[in-house]
Amino acid sequence: MKNNNQQGNVLFLILIAVALFAALSFAATQTLRNSPKDTQNESQKIRSAELTQYPTFIGEAVMRMKFAGIDDSDICFDSDQWPNDDYYHAGCDDPKTNIFLSTGGGTSWTPPAEGANNGENWYITGQSCVIGLGKSQDEDCNADSTADSEEIIMFLPNITRSLCLEINEKLNIRNPGGNPPKASGDLWPSGMPEFAGNFADGGRVDSLGSGDVNILAGQSFGCVEGGGNPPAGTYAYFHVLLRR
Repeated sequence: MKNNNQQGNVLFLILIAVALFAALSFAATQTLRNSPKDTQNESQKIRSAELTQYPTFIGEAVMRMKFAGIDDSDICFDSDQWPNDDYYHAGCDDPKTNIFLSTGGGTSWTPPAEGANNGENWYITGQSCVIGLGKSQDEDCNADSTADSEEIIMFLPNITRSLCLEINEKLNIRNPGGNPPKASGDLWPSGMPEFAGNFADGGRVDSLGSGDVNILAGQSFGCVEGGGNPPAGTYAYFHVLLRR
């Protein structure tokens, strides 16, 4: 009887071991099956965080310089890291005005996260505005014959559609019909003029192309589909560095 009980206990333990092994095998299989997708989603979230955080650091540096008494037109984004010197202007001669110097904004120049877009660089302009933001909140802020209604805006052009959607979800910005909000025209002027101390009418960030101005009205950051410059079917992240 004792041997029968022992054999029964051994069999029971073996059955438990087999069941546990089967469960572990199934879990491992599911992990392997799901890993590529999970890894891709995690990478997307990391890119989203990096992409939205960096302009925030730049914007904070701009605010510190404003508190130090630097004029809007003297703020300088010139750096040897850019492929050209189009951000240089006379105000850059004072080291206190440069965002990327320790004597100025104290931030480092950082390229966009790998895989976020087609490899295109950040773009900063003083020739664009956001409907509902700043002094002039009208829909004609980009064509009101005054430079007072333009902001300093940092863009990252040609980001992927999936990243654009991820960013808006993270920022609680509505993606109408499962698509990023669409601009009705140019986000920035033709030729993409860099900020070199000057403000002028030009582009406008809006969501009128989606039929609802309120999606992006008053938003300081978000992702939008182009409607001119850049063209429809391409997506850009925008971040207002200085509201005026």
